[in-house]
Parts: sequence; C-alpha cells; structure tokens
Amino acid sequence: MNQDTQNILIGARALIAAGWCQGASARDTQGGEAICYQDSAVSFCILGAIARAAERRLVPEIWATEAVADAIRQNRTEKFHEAIDSVLLVSTYNDDPFRTRRQVLELLDELIS
Repeated sequence: MNQDTQNILIGARALIAAGWCQGASARDTQGGEAICYQDSAVSFCILGAIARAAERRLVPEIWATEAVADAIRQNRTEKFHEAIDSVLLVSTYNDDPFRTRRQVLELLDELIS
C-alpha cells in the first residue's frame, strides 16, 4: 500500500471514530443526509470518510476504496464477499444492518497496521 492510500485510510478512520453512519455517505448533527465535503457533515460511512480524507483527489480515493474492498473480499465469512464492484461491496459492507462501528474501525485498523 502506498503512503497516499495509508494516509487516506488513517484520515477515514479518524472521521469514522468521531461519527459513523449508514445509508448515506455522510450525515449532519440531526441525522439528515449531508455531502461528505460539507462542513455540516459529522458522521460518515466508509466511502464518505474515504472521499473526505482524500480531499477530492480521485486516484488516491480509488486506491483507498480498492484496499478496503480487497480486505472485505479476503474475509470469506462475509456473505457478499464475491461482489464484483468495489464501491458496491464497500457500501454493502458498511450498510449491513448488523454491522457496527467497531467492526468498521477494526477493518480499517487491519489495513492501516
């Protein structure tokens, strides 16, 4: 993993540690959907956190998303590990109704270490 990807994942982890959401890339203080780049965004899904941490740099954002998707694919216990599209896979993982913020943070911790 290159340093850009590592830095984005570290930033995404910090954002999620402060506030995690499902069903939207980001949410405001009242739980409404927000654009992940807006100041009003206070909680993030994995993809929203990656996008925010990448600071609108598309290629590094793609690398970080692929790194997360690859980690999910390696865990064969996940029921959707065979999904082809990386963005859909990461989104599905994040939005699983049984998913917890702790699990998301553990996944990112594994990638960062």
